[in-house]
Amino acid sequence: MSEISEEMRSAVVESREWYMAAYAPEGVPTSDHLKLRTVKISLALDSIPEQHVILETLFISLDPYLRSRMTGREDGLYSPQYNLNEVVSAFGVGRVLRSRDSNYGEGDIVISPFIPVAEYCVLPSQALIRKIDADAGIPLPEYISTLGVPGFAAWVGIQVVAEPIKPGSNVFISAAAGAVGMYAGQLAKLKGCRVVGSTGSDEKLHQTGRVSSDPTRIFLRPPASSGQGPGPPPPPRSPHLVRPLCVVKPPRSCP
Repeated sequence: MSEISEEMRSAVVESREWYMAAYAPEGVPTSDHLKLRTVKISLALDSIPEQHVILETLFISLDPYLRSRMTGREDGLYSPQYNLNEVVSAFGVGRVLRSRDSNYGEGDIVISPFIPVAEYCVLPSQALIRKIDADAGIPLPEYISTLGVPGFAAWVGIQVVAEPIKPGSNVFISAAAGAVGMYAGQLAKLKGCRVVGSTGSDEKLHQTGRVSSDPTRIFLRPPASSGQGPGPPPPPRSPHLVRPLCVVKPPRSCP
């Protein structure tokens, strides 16, 4: 755990943040919907309310469910829509720079499902899930991937929902190239099952082949207009767990 310098304690930093400028009910959100702006945040302790912390964002997880919060339609979803002009938030890992909560100190590494997609932020301490032991030897991105929602969802599916699953069982994984699908297939494989997965493109097929283990076979369902047949099975791999490509580190523009 490292504390910030005396110079930073009273500094005002510039923080770039992504906010919801307009809803995108259909298609892929563009720069018309998500925009980048720069705000100033004071790191002075008396500038933040009680039971709040100032975080430096280290990693954020770009999960598929975020798209459903950008449509402007509630549709009975478990996650509410982002408000217009509101900073987009997601699961993330951050470092505490300043704290007005005795449970958190400067330099603590924390996890929260509500970290703004920004370089720095002020957040209620009740929005933090827990602290991370940075010296445990586990790379920080793993806490929002393998040990986060994707890995947990895969574990529930294979270990709880599919129980009792036995070695030699056939396990089908839909969306096998997704964050949850990649883990679910590997967990089933580690239990001695024969895993069959589906993907929706050649690119996803090849990506899944790089993280699959023998004799997993991934059957491609190509776009209807392509006229292509199923792609070849991925090359053999040794059983191992890998991190899906869903974690990004925000760019740095401030000291």
